[in-house]
Amino acid sequence: MDVSDTVPPEGRRLGQPRSQSETPATGGRGIGSGKAWSTASRPARSISDLPSAAAVYCLYGGRGRDAQPAYVGVAASLRARISQHLLTRDSSVATGVWAVGLLPDHVTEVRWWEHPDFSSRQALLAAEMVAFDVLEPALRSRGGVQRSARQLYENATFADAMGSLFRGDPTGVLSLPDLQTALDQIDELERRIRLLERKLAEF
Repeated sequence: MDVSDTVPPEGRRLGQPRSQSETPATGGRGIGSGKAWSTASRPARSISDLPSAAAVYCLYGGRGRDAQPAYVGVAASLRARISQHLLTRDSSVATGVWAVGLLPDHVTEVRWWEHPDFSSRQALLAAEMVAFDVLEPALRSRGGVQRSARQLYENATFADAMGSLFRGDPTGVLSLPDLQTALDQIDELERRIRLLERKLAEF
């Protein structure tokens, strides 16, 4: 996906409260029913630990209280998409195709959210728009918004459920080391290797 602001619905900015008359019916347990969903937040130690599940994700820059949402996007496979951003760096937002882009070396954290409804592409895209409202990233993924996704985004029940999801703890977090941290970890690894070599030499 490319980078640009998502165009808001006519006559209303993204996130403006919806009237009941705007809310399409979604009978049954289908998409947009707003059924509660929660899961314990789990840390990932590397990109290879990320799930291959569909997810809404946010890339952060800075650390601690200075951490800021840099980019929000969606993925059919979180692991594959984050690999594109940070490893192969061949996603459009990381390749410099656009005037404003993502600097992979400055990404310090990946947070992601999963939900049963995300097996539907329209629900995933609608949830992404809600995430734009809640997280207010500097960059947003760009793509044609399907009419069905727009209608679901305007469903008050769906928007409230997704808003609660993104305001709560993420499904998981991947913290990325900066250069100095990486060098310190390499030094520690080399120290352990030397210690192991000495112990092996004693046998």
